[in-house]
Amino acid sequence: MEYAVRTPDGRVLAVEESGDPAGRPVLVHTGTPGSRHLYGPVVRDAAARGLRLISYDRPGYGGSSPRPGRTVASCVGDVDRLFFTDEAAARAKTDKDREEILTTPPEDAAKAIESLLTPTDAAALRGDLADYLISAERDALAPGSQGWWDDNCMLRPWGFDLADIAIPVLLLHGRQDMFVPVGHGEWLAAHIPGVEARLLDNDGHLTLLRDRVPEVHAWLSERL
Repeated sequence: MEYAVRTPDGRVLAVEESGDPAGRPVLVHTGTPGSRHLYGPVVRDAAARGLRLISYDRPGYGGSSPRPGRTVASCVGDVDRLFFTDEAAARAKTDKDREEILTTPPEDAAKAIESLLTPTDAAALRGDLADYLISAERDALAPGSQGWWDDNCMLRPWGFDLADIAIPVLLLHGRQDMFVPVGHGEWLAAHIPGVEARLLDNDGHLTLLRDRVPEVHAWLSERL
């Protein structure tokens, strides 16, 4: 089920619900750039476990209005060093990358992504997973690059202190992830109070989506 929600400040958020309509709600954030659309096997596993998945286009993606300047913490209320040293150049690169994603034929896009992956993740980029990732990226970036640009604010202060987290957290990170180095997962594991961290030797970036979501759903189901 898809619908739109209007925020108090007049913006629109595009929302998608899937899984078990009568299940316990779970808010899902996809990667960047990514839209509200969820991967089919993930939806089927959630439905089997009695979970209702709620995802949405973060501001500036897909069908959601942009919110320039948002932080990670902004979601509660509603790259590299280039980013800091030359913001205009970083924004121009974001726009250029968006254009390439939208104009590259899907089969060529999959090959380009595969060239950046470890063998573990390259093997996962097959069939419906590859189709899903390319489709989700294109849908997210269709209205412009603002959502992707704002997501890069993760390089700035997040707007909250990890030490203030007071709910159970499960952290999964593949040691073969070339997109997000495992050092970031190790840092999060060291700073989130009481986190259950699983730093996985044989996983990368994409294998978590392909193989590990059922265990995440199981972890959630036990605590809801």
